Amino acid sequence: MSEPEVWAVSEREGSQRERGGTRADRPALAPDGLSEERAVSEREGSQRERGGTRADRPALAPDGLSEERAQWERACALAEVPEGAAVRVEFGDEPVCVVHTEGEVFAIRDVCSHAEIPLSEGDIEGTTVECWLHGSRFDLRTGKPTGLPATVPVPVYETKIEGGDVLVRLES
Repeated sequence: MSEPEVWAVSEREGSQRERGGTRADRPALAPDGLSEERAVSEREGSQRERGGTRADRPALAPDGLSEERAQWERACALAEVPEGAAVRVEFGDEPVCVVHTEGEVFAIRDVCSHAEIPLSEGDIEGTTVECWLHGSRFDLRTGKPTGLPATVPVPVYETKIEGGDVLVRLES
């Protein structure tokens, strides 16, 4: 069975040589038939006419906000998270536990790494959250477990307060 495969590759290489070489021997073509080098040159020229290349401008998110601003997402109003309490917020498929304790706001993935239980339903003690099911505790600053049975940390996210809203940066 391996002989036909070798033969097919050999035949394909032979016909490519007859047509002017293999793909690796020729300059790459853009979809419109221009060589890649020429297409890049023309694209850069038209970008300069419009006010610079992409590298000259700050990156924009799909909604038109700068990339830096787009990384921060509104979780909730600070008033919705009483001191010493936690609330669950969902960003698409990512559940986040927002905690207001000791004058600070923390955000941690809202899933206990031991038993897949929402941490937002647990107790807050200082800067730790305790899972109500088995008692696993997690440091809100680091996500590291501080009490068994959990041994795997959970992700934590940066937070900031802006205009009375809690903002969370999911790419921490």
